[in-house]
Amino acid sequence: MSRDLTNLGVEQAHIKLPKPIGPGNSHGKDYTKAFEVKVIATACIKEKLEVARIFGAHQCVDNSGSQKWWKTCLEQTGGKGVDLVFDLVGLVDSSLKCLSHEGRILTVMFAGRERNLEKVAMNKVLLKHSKIIGYTGDPTPEATLQPWNGPNEMLETGLVKPIVFDHNYNSLESVVKALEDLSARKM
Repeated sequence: MSRDLTNLGVEQAHIKLPKPIGPGNSHGKDYTKAFEVKVIATACIKEKLEVARIFGAHQCVDNSGSQKWWKTCLEQTGGKGVDLVFDLVGLVDSSLKCLSHEGRILTVMFAGRERNLEKVAMNKVLLKHSKIIGYTGDPTPEATLQPWNGPNEMLETGLVKPIVFDHNYNSLESVVKALEDLSARKM
């Protein structure tokens, strides 16, 4: 993903991260911090917001009880909107509401909610002169390895820190609990 981030022209920007923890997004936040941008993390679970805070998100927005969480993101950017959204959860349509003019949305893998892939009205994209970039990985082994060069270097230098959860799932007996936590989006 570092290749995509650098190709998006990230310099100084407001970045909105829905679901700030998970296989892709926790490190997305670290990458954006390495580029010295302001990070706004959103999540519907308090524990995820706390992890985002611990890992240095500048602001955290609880989107569990409100369909208007994007207004808070707009307020936190002085009405300008965020410049880049990492979306792993299928909130592209809502994120367009807090996206700046000429902003970018990076949707990673197959983002969808409640077993439905998201549909976005293209007039919203056109009116903001925005870009939606899809990233699913690369089709060849060589191309798959290349984007990891930057993140691996960031890991080695300490710019990216791994998330270690306080709960271990390390036996066959813990599979049920792990699946329940995964289903409840606790990890």
